Amino acid sequence: MSLIDRSALPRMTEAFMDLDHDEFIDLLDELKALLERYAAGEPVAEAIDGQLDRLVDHSRRHFAAEEAAMREHHFLPYPVHKRDHDEALARMETAAREWRRHRNLGELRMTMLVQLPGWFFQHVSAMDLVTARFLAQQRQAACSDE
Repeated sequence: MSLIDRSALPRMTEAFMDLDHDEFIDLLDELKALLERYAAGEPVAEAIDGQLDRLVDHSRRHFAAEEAAMREHHFLPYPVHKRDHDEALARMETAAREWRRHRNLGELRMTMLVQLPGWFFQHVSAMDLVTARFLAQQRQAACSDE
């Protein structure tokens, strides 16, 4: 079972956002599976390291793409949206660093499998939805001006 119910997430008017959100969910679910294997005693700590790197790298690229679109179209709430990205990325990076240092499964699970999915659902449902609608309106207005 997926950590995040895709059917409960709003779909964006910007296709790149939906694709990135789906990839994020897949990466998070793959991390969950690895953490379950680790909890069962399998030696997958290095695989978890790699999965954390993929999740952080994906998030960094996804956030950068959204932020570039917001700047391009002069989205006024950009600073608030970017701050939310920065805080989430910092939490992910800290969790990955602490995992590598201490291999504390409980802490990693709490951050990545409880807090992060909750943040993601709220962020997509609120900030990303508003941003995507704004971007679509800006693109539509630009097309009608031509």
